[in-house]
Amino acid sequence: MSFVRGKRVEDTEDSGYLLGAPELAVKVLSPLESASDLNRKVELMLQTGALAVWVVYPRQRKVHVHLLGATTLRLGVGDVLSLTELLPG
Repeated sequence: MSFVRGKRVEDTEDSGYLLGAPELAVKVLSPLESASDLNRKVELMLQTGALAVWVVYPRQRKVHVHLLGATTLRLGVGDVLSLTELLPG
């Protein structure tokens, strides 16, 4: 799942393909995915324009919030998940 600002969608070229990463990417961990593959995907999204990548760990009921600038927040049940830069309020 991802979130892209409306302005970027409006500015998309005629091909219809969005260049770069979405502002927010949400990745649900697959049981078959290795940690190195997951880390590579997160880094790639952040390097190509994502402001944040949320990785959901369903079994552990946790979310790791990877932010541009190498900050990672680890949230669990009872924590508030937000990204005020993109989703105010």
